[in-house]
Amino acid sequence: MHLNDLMNIYYSMSFAELYRMAYDAAVDQLLNFNFALGFAFVGAMFYVVTYYMKTMVPLRIVGIIGNLFFIAYGYFYPSYLTLILYLSILPINFYRLIEMRRLIEQVKESSNTDQSMDWLKPFMTKRTYKKGTVLFRKNERAYEMVCVVGGKFLVSESGRTIPAGQCCGEPGPRAPGDRRQRSL
Repeated sequence: MHLNDLMNIYYSMSFAELYRMAYDAAVDQLLNFNFALGFAFVGAMFYVVTYYMKTMVPLRIVGIIGNLFFIAYGYFYPSYLTLILYLSILPINFYRLIEMRRLIEQVKESSNTDQSMDWLKPFMTKRTYKKGTVLFRKNERAYEMVCVVGGKFLVSESGRTIPAGQCCGEPGPRAPGDRRQRSL
């Protein structure tokens, strides 16, 4: 039977007949409910929720819960490829969650200390500049910040000096139009 034939059957049915057919299908699904498919449905709901998350720690936690439901589905259905897939994703989510928690703790510790930039060093790239080097100019695309670890830098427009221990330069996502507001 072609799709057109099915469409003609539906168009020729009354609303009561369509309702009865949908009702019978829903009852049939409930009577033949597969426990494993329930796990898959709940896992899928958690997966959808992750798309609405704005912060990483809750996203990872919801992702881990969703993984557990998909693992249960893969085990009870049984669908071994699904089971292997979500068993391999689970440690990644746990690792990233632990990594985020560590970073949050490092930020908290650094805000309670002497404001040292040592905690930022693993996320930075070390560069050395000669006197007179222009690091960036006004209206250039902003894609990185400069944190002065040693020495000092002059902001040419204002004559202000950036001493060691301070950062300058708008990071791209925060700069208006992703452009520099001043030269350094």
